[in-house]
Amino acid sequence: MPGRDAYQQPAAKFARGVYHARNRRLAELVAAGGPRRIFEFAAGSYDLARLILDRDPAIETYRWSDFAPRCIAESRKILAGYPACTLEELDIDADYAAVDWSAYDTVICVSLEHLARDREILEAIAPQTRVFLSLPRFGAPTHLRWFNGELQIRRRYAELIAIDRIEQIRGGGLRKFLVVAHRP
Repeated sequence: MPGRDAYQQPAAKFARGVYHARNRRLAELVAAGGPRRIFEFAAGSYDLARLILDRDPAIETYRWSDFAPRCIAESRKILAGYPACTLEELDIDADYAAVDWSAYDTVICVSLEHLARDREILEAIAPQTRVFLSLPRFGAPTHLRWFNGELQIRRRYAELIAIDRIEQIRGGGLRKFLVVAHRP
């Protein structure tokens, strides 16, 4: 994984363009399942959490985590008004085994391409948990992987999660895949 200095983008960057379009669509998809206990890891920005929490005030727990101090500080200011939301600094690559995955009915990751242990993390998620992923269709210096199509995504993750559907979001010349799945 690139050094932490590589991840000092402002959180607001990920609340615009293709990222905001992705977050709006993910919020719709997540809300359709009536989640009550959400864990969003490697979040990077406040935008998705805010959209989900605004849409469904009955959410009991929204655990938001990232490992970049700048994103955490900016997101903490925006999400402070949401009592169900807790924010924390967490290096999920290093600490995924310490997470009580059974505490959540929904897990979200919009930055799996940055994580070296992506497969181990997905395997740790409790059975019957709904899983929402955003995966890039473009390379970047901090991306450990990106995907050219659905087949690559299925080859990498289908033995770990039951993929219900894959959608594409476009914006600003960039494309993202949205994966809707669950742990069997």
